[in-house]
Amino acid sequence: MNRLYLVIILTIIFLLAILFTTITLRLRYWKQGKNDQFTFDLSIWRGLIHYRMAIPVIKVQQPAGEQKKKLQPGFWNRLWPRPAYKIRTEEVKRRGHRLLFNILYLATSETRRYYPTILYLINRVKLRRFNWSTEIGLIEPALTGMLAGTAWGLKGFVSSYFYRLFAPGRVKPVLNVRPNFKTACFNTNLDCIFAVRFGYIIFTSLKALVVTLKQKGG
Repeated sequence: MNRLYLVIILTIIFLLAILFTTITLRLRYWKQGKNDQFTFDLSIWRGLIHYRMAIPVIKVQQPAGEQKKKLQPGFWNRLWPRPAYKIRTEEVKRRGHRLLFNILYLATSETRRYYPTILYLINRVKLRRFNWSTEIGLIEPALTGMLAGTAWGLKGFVSSYFYRLFAPGRVKPVLNVRPNFKTACFNTNLDCIFAVRFGYIIFTSLKALVVTLKQKGG
């Protein structure tokens, strides 16, 4: 009987530890010239468990001389052909953009159905970092100034809207717009960190399951 009580107590402690575990999400979008990248980091227990996804994974194009050497039909290449240098950077970027578009399309299509459930979870998410810097430049300096002012207004509107959705204790967003009056360019860097307890995610999943069952039953 004492062992049974011990197992029950340990199980309760384990479940409580899971429910109060904080999950940290970091989203980064980086664009510099023609290169861009989106990274998604998930960590638990201060990085003890960590997962990263990057879209797209851009490989540097090798020079023409090295490319021919890599593609020479050797013994190992005939056994295991490796077309690493045949895939162009544009193709990798296009596949990454298509995957990101599909994810956003599926997310927006399900938002209407589960909007109250999603809002419940967002209201319990803590915003720990929101840094958004942008560099904008056009050929005409006057147009560059007008565009920079528009970017400031757009950033203020977007950040204030999302800022009110998150739980209390959130950090203030750090926004920056740098006009470039010398060259035409558009570079941006968005870095966000969110934290939410695993218990809220479980409860939100149960609410979403109830909504799905109601719709199937109706």
